[in-house]
Amino acid sequence: MPSTALVWVRNDLRVRDHAPLHHAADHYDQVVPVYCFDPRHFGTAMFDLPKTN
Repeated sequence: MPSTALVWVRNDLRVRDHAPLHHAADHYDQVVPVYCFDPRHFGTAMFDLPKTN
């Protein structure tokens, strides 16, 4: 039976240098990243500029 790791992702969605993600990929057969969408991160900032593209 393959082993599976869950990696909880908060604000850092980069994969290149994400230490927990690399650790899981090195030590488990399957990796499931979990991200909970927070609409506050996708609203507008000061001067009505978008927070993300």
